[in-house]
Amino acid sequence: MIAAPDDAGEPGRSAAADAGPDAAVSGVPLQGLGPVAGPGTRLLVLGSFPGVASLAAQQYYGHPRNHFWPILAALWGVDLPALPYHQRLLQMQQHGLGLWDVYASCQR
Repeated sequence: MIAAPDDAGEPGRSAAADAGPDAAVSGVPLQGLGPVAGPGTRLLVLGSFPGVASLAAQQYYGHPRNHFWPILAALWGVDLPALPYHQRLLQMQQHGLGLWDVYASCQR
């Protein structure tokens, strides 16, 4: 299941993202990203909690220097970093891969 867009049209948008990037280090409770999985998911990549850049972008592995998407691109022969985020998620699901974090929320 890919998180449905909310009124802002962004999948899984959290209140922390609306609070701005400083919320990630100010003790404000942060909400993580929703699961990305479907009926064909065979492998689930579990993270701990999204970093500041990922929360701000509302994207798993959203920091521009993160190697997650380039590694999958090399494995699958698809230029994932060039695709919009929602298309990267669709590619993942087509390959049976899902994403989720262990913590739904935290405070930093």
